[in-house]
Amino acid sequence: MDRIQELTFVFPQNTEAEREWGDHFKNLLGQIHSLGLHSTALPRVAFRWEKGALLPAVLWCNSEESDNPIPLGYGIEHMFSVQEETISIEQLYQRLKGKLLGMDHAGVNIPKASMSPTDWDTLLFELAKGAALYRYPGEDWPFILHTEEDEFAGDITDFTVKRTPKFELVRDEYTNIPIFQFALETDLTRDELETLFPDPIGFAIPGLDEIFRSLFIRHPWELEMAIRFDLYYKPESQGLSDWETGEWLVLNGGRIRENTRHYEV
Repeated sequence: MDRIQELTFVFPQNTEAEREWGDHFKNLLGQIHSLGLHSTALPRVAFRWEKGALLPAVLWCNSEESDNPIPLGYGIEHMFSVQEETISIEQLYQRLKGKLLGMDHAGVNIPKASMSPTDWDTLLFELAKGAALYRYPGEDWPFILHTEEDEFAGDITDFTVKRTPKFELVRDEYTNIPIFQFALETDLTRDELETLFPDPIGFAIPGLDEIFRSLFIRHPWELEMAIRFDLYYKPESQGLSDWETGEWLVLNGGRIRENTRHYEV
């Protein structure tokens, strides 16, 4: 089986504004030392800056010769304001400098209006051929977990290692534009994050307010898409949680196999 090697976020670098934004984003990612660590588990989450690209993209790659775009749903409707109050990527970097512990997951929200149930099912079918894809119970939020070769062939049974960053796909009924999301682990408490990112800049997603605080940021492609950061609160315990190891997704969600059809929640 030809496994997916990388899930890559591609950002254009054609204008001065795009290059400047990319430099600040690289500085932010540079604080997350675990992103640079070598691992034999696949797929990796990667980032690329590319001249000639018109809009940000997400690609999955089976080999060095193949880049397969995830259909993001650009151009469904004109951009509406996802969040009236936003900060710049430089401001985000400065406020989080020295406070980042890792990246829990990265992902993309695809507008539900841009993708039929059949097309969604087909996308998951294709991804499940080359990666370990798991349901999120009760929601259209499947996650890809990186696995070793034997785990990909069978299933994940080792819950002693941290499996981050995960990759999330969301078929989102609440947006008409694609949203890139980056969930970062911090050493800040909830009170500290609420102070750093007060309303209306920061907000809590209903049902997830005990886990992280969210915010949208400014970027050069605002007429076409949005970029959101979810900032995890400081862990309460030293041990790995069943979310960090993937155990919760494996046992409660279950794996989507390549012959799974009509995946609907």
